[in-house]
Amino acid sequence: MSEKLSFPPLCYALIQVVFNQILKMENFIPDIQDRIRQLGYPDFSSEQRNNIVIDDAGVQPPKFEVDNIWSFNDSARQNGYVLSKSLLVYHTTNYKTYEIFEQEMLKGFKLLHDIVGLNFIQRVGMRYINIISPQKEEPISYYLRKEVLGMIKAEEEGFLSFDGVTTKRIENGLLLIRTSARPDAPPFLLPGDLMPLKLSPPDNAFAKKTMTRALLDLDYYTEERFDLDIAMLQKKVKFAHEQIENAFHQAVTNEAMDKWR
Repeated sequence: MSEKLSFPPLCYALIQVVFNQILKMENFIPDIQDRIRQLGYPDFSSEQRNNIVIDDAGVQPPKFEVDNIWSFNDSARQNGYVLSKSLLVYHTTNYKTYEIFEQEMLKGFKLLHDIVGLNFIQRVGMRYINIISPQKEEPISYYLRKEVLGMIKAEEEGFLSFDGVTTKRIENGLLLIRTSARPDAPPFLLPGDLMPLKLSPPDNAFAKKTMTRALLDLDYYTEERFDLDIAMLQKKVKFAHEQIENAFHQAVTNEAMDKWR
């Protein structure tokens, strides 16, 4: 995915960094909002989400906790940050290059650390969502290799859906390759766990008709605690990107790459 494509299937991407909990994060929000606005992300919103906390030992009953979530987006709402008391996400529906993607994530994380003073990082993850939309009504198998498709072809009469997942341990991290296909799918189709999305769809999402589409959802994360180190964070983000890029090229066909170039 480092190759710049003329018609890229990548429609949504995120980098997630989980750090030590800051229970008083709310106190820092005014300063964070003002500084991040000056970076080009003036669209601010906040919400509360209810989380279910389950006791691993099974002794205590499940508890409900309220978590504050703050979003900082650019004016077009196609790039932005999501912040909670223990994580920062940078995400986009207007992906340009990996270098820009990484740079913007690091800008926000350095700003957060400068204001809050973080201590350690314990999880780094990256996820790329590709929407496979046939350009001239080719079959989905024209774009995706048979190894990531189900037994029933998406073009067969009566086809309703396909969902598959492959997991692979790579060093101290985990790579997940999820594929799905739906008939009569809308132009901008995302996995349910990413909805509702706080960003606007890509510019060309509404110009395409409903058709049989597939999702190629590539996810790599590692859960290793290390002291706050920007160089180490950058190294882990780059490694995650390399694993996702390799998986992408293994999942798509040569014909698909020619179409997207």
